[in-house]
Amino acid sequence: MLISPARAVKPKSNLITHGDREAETAKNIRKREVAVTQILTHVRDVIGMRMPTIKGVVIGGDFNTNHDQAMFAAERTLDSLANAGYQNGFEGLALSERVTHPGTHGFPDATFDFIFAKGLTASQPTTVRTNASDHWPVTRDFALRWQISVK
Repeated sequence: MLISPARAVKPKSNLITHGDREAETAKNIRKREVAVTQILTHVRDVIGMRMPTIKGVVIGGDFNTNHDQAMFAAERTLDSLANAGYQNGFEGLALSERVTHPGTHGFPDATFDFIFAKGLTASQPTTVRTNASDHWPVTRDFALRWQISVK
């Protein structure tokens, strides 16, 4: 079994420097949704169709969205990955156990960073509290699911 190299992502941030806040937020969300759709299409059409021996895929990075905050309630970025069979490993954990972006400047603690996996056995993600960045690193361990054919 082969594993596709991890795809590191950094879809559109939530930065709004000018214009109507609500309209700009909607644009940022749509840009993230389109980016994830493009990644999933690439995995399906390029990796899935042209490299059928690859059975495991990892997609991770700073997604700049979550299901906890109202401003992201209608966003489908993370749902698109889950609906395609990817697991982020934070499912079912309380926010306090999965903070990847500690709250600052009036913003609450958030989970913005994920490592999604499909076709692999993956550990629950862990975060490392550090001052090296405004985001805390997220790590996961992966194990291959071996299939042996005997003829």
